[in-house]
Amino acid sequence: MTTAKSMPSTQDNHNNSGWKLSGTIFVLASSLATQGLMFLTAIVLARVLSKADLGVYSIVIQIQNILVLALPLAIPLALTSIIAKEQKAAEKVAHLMTTSLQLAAITTVIFGSAFVVINLLFAESIYGTPRITQYLILVLIGAILTSQFQIARGGLHGLKQMQVPAVAITLGSLAGLLAMPLAVVYGLSGALGATIIGGAVSLIIVAIGMKRTASSLTTEHILKKISLIDLGDLSKIALPLFGSSVVLFVALLIARTVLQWQGGFDEVGNFQIANNIIQAMTVIPIAIATIALPATAKLSTAGDSESASIFKFVKEAFSKSSTTAAIMVVLVTSTIYLIPIIYGRQYDEAMTAVMLIALAYGIIAPFAATLNQVLISENRTVLRMIIDVVVGLLIILGTYLLGKNWGASGLALSYGLAYTGAAVWMACLYHKKTGWNIFLRHGLLSIILALQILSFYTDYFIIATCVTILVVLIITKSDVMDIANKLLSPLLKRVRKN
Repeated sequence: MTTAKSMPSTQDNHNNSGWKLSGTIFVLASSLATQGLMFLTAIVLARVLSKADLGVYSIVIQIQNILVLALPLAIPLALTSIIAKEQKAAEKVAHLMTTSLQLAAITTVIFGSAFVVINLLFAESIYGTPRITQYLILVLIGAILTSQFQIARGGLHGLKQMQVPAVAITLGSLAGLLAMPLAVVYGLSGALGATIIGGAVSLIIVAIGMKRTASSLTTEHILKKISLIDLGDLSKIALPLFGSSVVLFVALLIARTVLQWQGGFDEVGNFQIANNIIQAMTVIPIAIATIALPATAKLSTAGDSESASIFKFVKEAFSKSSTTAAIMVVLVTSTIYLIPIIYGRQYDEAMTAVMLIALAYGIIAPFAATLNQVLISENRTVLRMIIDVVVGLLIILGTYLLGKNWGASGLALSYGLAYTGAAVWMACLYHKKTGWNIFLRHGLLSIILALQILSFYTDYFIIATCVTILVVLIITKSDVMDIANKLLSPLLKRVRKN
C-alpha cells in the first residue's frame, strides 16, 4: 500500500485572540471582484430578458439552488468543519475528501433523476406554466457542476486554503459574463448556458488547486470504496445541515411561487432585481464566514480558556460584519433612484422591494457570518435546522398574507420579519458568551436604517438619508477606522518599500 504524502503545512489566517483582517483580505478582494462581475451579469440579464422572463429565471435559479444543496447532502460545510480539526492527519483528510466526492456522485444520480421526473410530471400544475420544464436539463447540469465545486471548496477551506476557491469563483464569474451574449441569441436558455460555462471553469480551477494542495489525495485513495467511518463523521454534521438548507430553500421557492400565483412572473421579476442587490451585499459577510467556520471548528472540544478566546474572535467578527452590513444597506438605500436607470424603467416598482430586502439582509448578515458557523462548530446543527424551518415558514406565511397587495415588496418584508426573529433567537442563545452590547448596537443600527426606509414615502427622504449616513458613521467609526487601517497598511508598506 502506498503511503500517503504528508499534508502540506498551512499557516492560520487568523488569530483567535483578536480580529486579524489580514487573513480575509485576499478572500475579500476576490469576493468584491466576483460580486462586481455578478452585478454586471445581472444588469445584462435585466436588459436582455423581459420582466416575465426574468421572473421565470428567478424561479429556475432557486430550483437550481435547492439542487446544489441536495446533491452533495450539505457535505461541504461538514467537510470544512471536520478537516479544520483533522488537517494534520493526511490519511484522514484524503479519506474524507474522496468519500465526499464519491458520495456526491451517488446522490447526484438519485436526486437528479428524482428531480427530473417530479418536475416533468408536476411543474405545470405547480408553477402554472409548462415553461419551467424546458430548462430542467440545463438546471441539472449547472447544479451538478456547482455541487462538485462546493465539495472541493469545502475541503480546501478546512485546510485553510482560501485563495484557490476564491480565484476559481472569480474566474468562473468572468467566464459566465463573457458567455452572456448567449442570452441575447438564445434568451433564457442562453443565460442558463452561460451560467453552466462559468460553473465548469470554476470546477476545473478548484480541482487543480485541490490536487496540488491536498497532495495526499492519490489515485489509490480516489479508487477506494466509501469509508463507513468517514461517512458517519460527515453525516453527523451534514444531515441536519442538509435538512436545514433544503427546507429553507424550498420555503423560498414556495414563497416565490406564491408570489407568482398572486402577481404573475412580473412581480417575481421585480423581486429578482432585489435579489441581485442581496448578492452584492453578501461580499464581506461571506468573506468573514469563510474564515469563521474553520476558526471556530474546535468549539465542541475546547476548554474554557480556548473557548473564551474563540468567542472573542466571534465578537470582533460580528462587530465588523454588523458595521459593513449597515454601510452596505446605506449605500443601497441612498442610491435607490439608480435602480430604474441601471436595470430599466420597467423596474420602477422594484425600488421598495430592493430597500426592504437590503434591510432584511443587513439585519441577518452578522448572525449568518458568525453565529451560524458557531452552531455548526458546537454540533448544534439540529437547532440550526429548527431555526431555518421557522424562518422558512414565516416567509411563506408572510408572502401569502402580504404578496397579494404588496407584490415583491410583500415578499421582501416577509424576509425582514422572519430574519429579525431569527436574529433575536440567536442573540438570546449566545448573549451570555458574547454579551448584549454587540447585539444592542446592531439593533440600533437596524432601527435607524428602517426609519430611513420609512421616510422614502415622505418628502424628507433625502434629509433622512444624509442624517442616516452621518449617524451610522458615528456609531461605526472605530470599526471603519480599524478595517481601513488593516486594508491600507499592506499597501502603504509596499509603497514605502518601492
